[in-house]
Amino acid sequence: MAGTLANIAAVSSGRRLRAAFQAIAVLALLVAGQGIGVAQDEAQSRVSVWHISSCHLGSPRRYEPDLEIRKYDNGWERSSLEEFQAGSSPDQITCIFVHAARALDDATFSRSFELYHSMARRSDAPVRLVIWSWPTPRSLCVVRDFRISYGVLDYHAYYLGWFLSQLPENERVSLIGFSMGAGVICGAAHVVAGGSLAGCSLPESRGPSQLHVVLWSAAFDNHWLMSGHHYGRAMSRIGELFMLVNRLDPVLKRYHLVQACGRASAAGYTGIAGLARMGEYRSLITQMDGSRWLGRHHDFDRHIHSSRILGYSLETLLWESSNENL
Repeated sequence: MAGTLANIAAVSSGRRLRAAFQAIAVLALLVAGQGIGVAQDEAQSRVSVWHISSCHLGSPRRYEPDLEIRKYDNGWERSSLEEFQAGSSPDQITCIFVHAARALDDATFSRSFELYHSMARRSDAPVRLVIWSWPTPRSLCVVRDFRISYGVLDYHAYYLGWFLSQLPENERVSLIGFSMGAGVICGAAHVVAGGSLAGCSLPESRGPSQLHVVLWSAAFDNHWLMSGHHYGRAMSRIGELFMLVNRLDPVLKRYHLVQACGRASAAGYTGIAGLARMGEYRSLITQMDGSRWLGRHHDFDRHIHSSRILGYSLETLLWESSNENL
């Protein structure tokens, strides 16, 4: 497994340079779009985009992981956690996007900026975007790729949880994840709320008091959010959860194949198991059947290009009124 992770990290580093050029091009369009009626330098000053990666890290072995942090400022520049923390403000919304398994770097960057553009156009509050990268292989063997990603899911959920613990309590943080990226997010919420993953936990519960979470076609076990289960503490830190379910999704239908033996069902395919028994947390969860818009596809672009799905998702991400009675 260690050799596999090293290979993944090497491939990811090679792609990052190509992704940077595309990200620059997309960001130029984003700034131009925001600049209607506004001076371009003023529009540029509103843009706050970060790339944080745990791709080079293996299993958690120490409390403070050496995350790779970059900030966009007319190009990607190496930065630090201290600089990121210095930019925190209760007036802004920090949105963290976590990609799926088998994601290509260039697609991840372009999709992230598309999401950022949608949020920036709708919100009066400043938005800080974090593109979170974790190691996922992409080869001719799809099932093998998913199994490798599933095997390291908890490692990188822990790293995201540690990162969240470094943010102020009053920070408005939103997270959106597609497919297995949704598992990284819920695992992180579990960790920052005092839970343990991969044999590791934080010495104390810190970080934002509430997280707003959007999960698109989530690829993690459908019972993991229940109390006492794998991500059982996550809901104690989540203030609002919007989950998009697709009962026609052919990939999620075969989710059980990621396990060597087992019959697990994906949360994004069946919905959350035991939802009626979630107690006080039930009112924080909104599940929406997106099969009419997504059909038999497991495709991020179909989510973000559906005005209905994106509209409800932005309500949660931008801390607007709660989604009710969907």
